Amino acid sequence: MIDIDLKEIKKHFCFHHLEGESEIYFCSCGKKITKENNKAKEDEITIELDEDLDEDIMDKFDSTINVICPKCKVNYSKSKNLKKIKESNSYFYGYFKCYNNDDELILYKKKIKSSCTLKSRYVNFKELESYISINKKEKTIFYKSYEKSKKIEFNLDELLFILEKFYNSEELSVLDNLVEIHYFLNNLAGLVVDSKNMDIVENLMSQMLGKPGVDIMMKINTIFFGIICYSNLSTIALTKGTVFLYDMMYSCKLPNVSVLSDENVTSPINIFNFLVSLENEVIQKEIDSETLEDEKFVYKSKDGKSKSIFYDLKRWGFKGDSKISISDGKINVREDLKSKSVSKFIFNKIEKFDDYKNLIKFTKFITYEELIGLVMKYDIQYIISLFKLVEFRDDINMVSLKQIIPLTLDFLRNRKSITSKAYTLGIVKKFAGIGSLEDLNSANLEDEPTKLEDVELNYSFLEQFSFYNYDDSIRMISGLNWDRNKEFNKIKTISEINSYHDKIVEHYNMLSDEEKNEKFKKFAKKFKYLEDYDGNLKIKLLSTPKMVLNAAKDLKNCAGSYITRISKGRYILMMIYDKSNERGLDEMKEFMIGFNVNQSGLEFEQLKGVCNRLTSDRQKKKVMKYLEDKDISYKEVRDLKVLDKER
Repeated sequence: MIDIDLKEIKKHFCFHHLEGESEIYFCSCGKKITKENNKAKEDEITIELDEDLDEDIMDKFDSTINVICPKCKVNYSKSKNLKKIKESNSYFYGYFKCYNNDDELILYKKKIKSSCTLKSRYVNFKELESYISINKKEKTIFYKSYEKSKKIEFNLDELLFILEKFYNSEELSVLDNLVEIHYFLNNLAGLVVDSKNMDIVENLMSQMLGKPGVDIMMKINTIFFGIICYSNLSTIALTKGTVFLYDMMYSCKLPNVSVLSDENVTSPINIFNFLVSLENEVIQKEIDSETLEDEKFVYKSKDGKSKSIFYDLKRWGFKGDSKISISDGKINVREDLKSKSVSKFIFNKIEKFDDYKNLIKFTKFITYEELIGLVMKYDIQYIISLFKLVEFRDDINMVSLKQIIPLTLDFLRNRKSITSKAYTLGIVKKFAGIGSLEDLNSANLEDEPTKLEDVELNYSFLEQFSFYNYDDSIRMISGLNWDRNKEFNKIKTISEINSYHDKIVEHYNMLSDEEKNEKFKKFAKKFKYLEDYDGNLKIKLLSTPKMVLNAAKDLKNCAGSYITRISKGRYILMMIYDKSNERGLDEMKEFMIGFNVNQSGLEFEQLKGVCNRLTSDRQKKKVMKYLEDKDISYKEVRDLKVLDKER
């Protein structure tokens, strides 16, 4: 049990209570401050301003508390005293305490809230206590919540949930005695297999910069408890590091220890593969929901008609079941991720579990075996960044990737390159990214020459890569009925694609606008009625290829790759502008909406803002209302899923 001196706590805080329009304060000296005894004059307000800050003084008036204690004369309008004010009847203070004996190691956590009414003579406190503990002999772990009177034993499958609940302190503005958590973890380390060989402090404590310390200590606690529950988890920490282990535990749905024991998963790769097999089912659903009609293997008859055929899945090298769907005369085959084991090569290269999750989503474009080939050839962080770049494109497969990969790599090299000579560090940092070079004295930036080849590519620059000339060239190739294989598909550099684009523009401009865009414009014109809408949304149909390309350029997305689909009568794109007065500063002003066009009409597919950002919950609801008004079918997929149901 934790004993806290409540009188001491009162000395450090002032408590504010509001009922209707009446309010009182309980000063840190214990004096009750009312409207009648408040020593502050209503027409005299003291405001502290930072001389270096350019702020609106009227904003200060709105947030100023004009209260002076009649007993101790403390002025709560001063910033140092404002911090002491806590609202009544809400938890504000947290306190930790570690107890260690021969049988048990316990970490207590107490939270306190003030309690009072307008009629109260003094402020009271309410305390609640929770704790986690471990039986040293049995190596069993327990949890007692604030709400329950008895402790419960828990295992690996509940570990994350319970520890996050125990350490969660969002409601508490003050956390005290955090050193007790350190005592608890130090004692806990002695009960953990191989703890001395794991660089817990170095790997995890380095992440504390800019983050609350409790967050990192919770992660350490999670790792220690996890290894105590299932000692073989230490092999993950020893081979991949503790950061990787925590990320895996956090990202995967951990089973009960008995399940892992029954399956006899002991080695790092076996543990990882077993957890992945559980997680892949979730990832599979995400891929399916995001891609809708995206296909990897497509069969289409020469006459374009739907064919009933039997697929020999073994010819694709598949083992086990695969998902087969038939639509619009196409047969789409998707590998069943649950049947896949992670290769040792991928396991060794990934730095965190999220790397695997992002990698595996690439299989909506290519086979798992092709993905392994990419991982073997390229840096894994580049592949992940590349996926984010092409995720929403309509034309991604291994053929297109063989061209896009060298193009993007050339783009990145150009970002860190001005000439072929050596560079000063200052210039390299400007073009390659601040974090590209380390441990160099900033005072010597312009004096120390740095070779270009020593600077790593900064994959974050891929966000700035533009498909404009690439997509526009493809559009014109289609319009001119040229063969892509003769010249275009051989292009591997940015300068080549730019030169080719300039050349094809000359040929293409020889045709009239009506000729080259006839199919596109004729089809898009059918949906002009979608622009008529009385809500707070302005709808603009992208009725020409040029409008699509310009919109794609402005929003930094891949809409240009959809021009061919629109020309073939399979897709339609529109811009939406939010005209509402409710639009917040963090909400996008404009975004793009896309629809599949099939025999039954329009079907919503995606809603994206700049750089494929998702819209706000409010905007999603507005768009869903628009879709309903226009009788357009939709599902609450990721782009329309409202995250905060209360809003």
